[in-house]
Amino acid sequence: MLATCDYYVPAYRAGGTVRTMEAMVALLGDELQFRILTRDRDLGSQPYTGIKRGVWEKVGAAEVMYLPPQDLTPSRLRRLITATSHDVLYLNSLFSVPFSAYPLALRRLGLVEERCVIIAPRGEVAPGALQLKRLKKATYIALSRRLGLYEDVLWQASSRHELEQIRATLGHRCQILVASDLSLARSPQSGKASRLSKEPGSLRAFFLGRISRTKNLDGALAIISVIRGHVEFTIYGPIEDRQYWRECQTLISQLPPNITVRYAGEVSPDHVPVAMASHHLLFLPTLGENYGHVILEALSVGCPVLISDRTPWRHLQNLGVGWDVSLDQPGEFQRILNECVAMDSVHWGELSDAAAAYAARSRRDPEAQERNRALFYNCLDRAETTARVKRMNGTYRSRD
Repeated sequence: MLATCDYYVPAYRAGGTVRTMEAMVALLGDELQFRILTRDRDLGSQPYTGIKRGVWEKVGAAEVMYLPPQDLTPSRLRRLITATSHDVLYLNSLFSVPFSAYPLALRRLGLVEERCVIIAPRGEVAPGALQLKRLKKATYIALSRRLGLYEDVLWQASSRHELEQIRATLGHRCQILVASDLSLARSPQSGKASRLSKEPGSLRAFFLGRISRTKNLDGALAIISVIRGHVEFTIYGPIEDRQYWRECQTLISQLPPNITVRYAGEVSPDHVPVAMASHHLLFLPTLGENYGHVILEALSVGCPVLISDRTPWRHLQNLGVGWDVSLDQPGEFQRILNECVAMDSVHWGELSDAAAAYAARSRRDPEAQERNRALFYNCLDRAETTARVKRMNGTYRSRD
């Protein structure tokens, strides 16, 4: 298995793909041999220290090669793909130039040996994500389809919802399998309900994610601006879009005195559960999440969530662990937030216990692991069938 992704551990600023791949290697690495090509730095960061570049290093159950920018060229990637033994080429992006576009183009041109290819778009075809740099992305997709870059590939959708998004973006003839993202507990504390006190009339909420338009921090600030009672709203995450952050800072400066906002910067993976457990509620009206590791992590420490309906985490109110609300209903977000402010410790404790229990059940889901395993074996079966058909066609032509 040769996987490509823009970022891999120790990266954490880049978000969910890193977490998904780390979990996949940990859960399936005893059965599948993973080799991973990735960058030698995290998103917007300096190069890692203490690693070797351009050679295979053992990282957990995988072998990883960290590549500096000068190695992210078609010729270098061609040599690496050709020299690395693999049965499946697993691309963890639709739009990454070095780690998706280059391998697909090399394959189409016959410059690397034909292998089974899986593309996992990781939320990149969600409507909210496609709206950012819309013309550039639409042009890229149209050109890639015209050039046949997606012929005979298998697509991985993390949910039925993403399956429909892939079909809407890339056509109904796509071969797609649903295999939800895998996740690991970040610390031994995960799965234990928080025991933070909760007084009626006050609320400690937090936002955790990259400061970018897809996460909809400005929408969260607009919603929270009219909430009654005392609200402390803490923002965690790297500033990916500085112009967008300046816009958010303007909104923060206009908030009423009962709303206190604090930007706490980035938080390292090991400290995330502790940071979460010091709050009552995750408030994340995101424009779209492929999986939403931060949502599961919040639930794991007994922190209920108020999120948009554009993630796989749905019907949370029926489960008694939070709320998922349409972005077209800002008034409903506000009603729920006011309800949370008024909540007492008894009611909040019930939500907290239910959230932790639900997260524990979600992490133990054996079906998700089996679907991911089946994804790769299905790809191998399809590749073997295709090769057999090609051999038969070649035999028939030779007889003619």
